[in-house]
Amino acid sequence: MKKHLFPFFLLTAIAFCCAETQEVYFNDPTIRVQFINADTLVHLSDSLETTNDSLVVVNDRINFFTDSLSALTDSLVILADSIDLGRDKYVEVRDELIIMQIAILNTLILFDGNAQILSDIKTQLSSTISDVNKGKVFIRRITNLENGFILNFTDSAADYFLPISMNSDISRLAIEIGDTSYDLELAYLREDFLDEKKRIRVSVSNLEVVNHDFDSISCQSLKCENETPVKFYF
Repeated sequence: MKKHLFPFFLLTAIAFCCAETQEVYFNDPTIRVQFINADTLVHLSDSLETTNDSLVVVNDRINFFTDSLSALTDSLVILADSIDLGRDKYVEVRDELIIMQIAILNTLILFDGNAQILSDIKTQLSSTISDVNKGKVFIRRITNLENGFILNFTDSAADYFLPISMNSDISRLAIEIGDTSYDLELAYLREDFLDEKKRIRVSVSNLEVVNHDFDSISCQSLKCENETPVKFYF
């Protein structure tokens, strides 16, 4: 081989090797979960039931006083016609009924206000219950005790993603909610795969909750599919 051809073949070989090189990208998998405050749900549901009962009572009173006001108004019309015909003896009765009419109107205004307040409370309670059922809660911190990885949060969310260790089939986690820390130990199967960009990723399957401090979890068999968020009740 001629000496002046050697650099050409060397550059060609380097270019070929670089073209075949794949980008290697590792990332820790996560598991989608939700945290449900069961005690809060019970308290909110009891409050909603009480509010509904109160609203029924108030609406019944509104219907009663509305009917009374309607009957009283009809009586005042009749009395007014009689007085116009010269029957002055009904003037005193008319005046008494007018005073009663004003009292009933004031009572209706009061009950209407109470009904609006109860309706607003009902709406707020229903909205809050919906949020809690969806898992919306403020988690202060999630720590993977296996590798020391920490997630800090500043706002509430409905879904959280637990950081699962890529180098182990078990992850021990600490979930801090308010002033309470809950321990959670997960076991799973890991599988490496190449994505469309030739990056090495890790998927998790056959999730098993080995141990936990929560009141209960949604997966009674302790195994869940990745697509379905695991719900932890506390």
